[in-house]
Amino acid sequence: MKPIYVIIFSFLFNMTHGQLPADVKNTILVNGFVKKTDGLDFSYNSSIPVAKECMLIRAYDGKSTMEWETAPAPASVGKDVTFVWLAGIGSSPGIGYFDVAIDGVQSFAFATDGTNDWHQKAANGMSLHFKSDMTDPHGDRFGFIYLKVPSHLIVKDRPFKIRVTGQNNDKSSWYMTFKFQLDDGIKVTTQPGIIKSGNKSYQLAIANVLHFGSDTKAKIFIDNKLVSEPEVGFGYNYLKLLLPMVERAKDVNYRLEIAGKNTWAS
Repeated sequence: MKPIYVIIFSFLFNMTHGQLPADVKNTILVNGFVKKTDGLDFSYNSSIPVAKECMLIRAYDGKSTMEWETAPAPASVGKDVTFVWLAGIGSSPGIGYFDVAIDGVQSFAFATDGTNDWHQKAANGMSLHFKSDMTDPHGDRFGFIYLKVPSHLIVKDRPFKIRVTGQNNDKSSWYMTFKFQLDDGIKVTTQPGIIKSGNKSYQLAIANVLHFGSDTKAKIFIDNKLVSEPEVGFGYNYLKLLLPMVERAKDVNYRLEIAGKNTWAS
């Protein structure tokens, strides 16, 4: 009988990997999407498989718009704060332009020109940074947007409202904000092959880990036994694990520990 693990999980992530931009590494990271306030609901693939529900606008007639709230801002403690959300940008076909207003103030404008990594700065010191971590077969870009806010503009416990509007470009080019709150999570999938190392046999497993934070070391446990201590970066991490071989199906519990915080795949 071929050895198999039966695994129960709660988070699914695909095989991409995000890198935290250098300009936001020393800031406080906060979820950039918590609640939709206006916009057209849509469903589409992103660079995180379970993140499909989104809002969609186009650069067609200047009337296509969406708005949402971020998580509340923390006490900045003298640090800048970066609000992060999952996004998609596509030109189908042609280049369209989109305006971004923060709390009702027009602050940025970006183009669907196929750029993988762009950065803009507003007059008040805020900055907006898009970094793609996946390109689909149509050439559309998916990844994270980082809104960096200087500490003196932060009001404790107050969220920001972000509105994005497609300009009147007569284009079907589009922008998506995914209604997905970022957090640490893990999914483990066993593979059918057996790997031998010395006199021992192991079953290969793939751990897909999402990390919402700076580069750090993680710990992965199986039934409270430490099996790996990998380095993880911001976004998706694709990790290989060697697990004890079993002769029949078995339910196990996986636990991810990062910076003292535990997340269970259950």
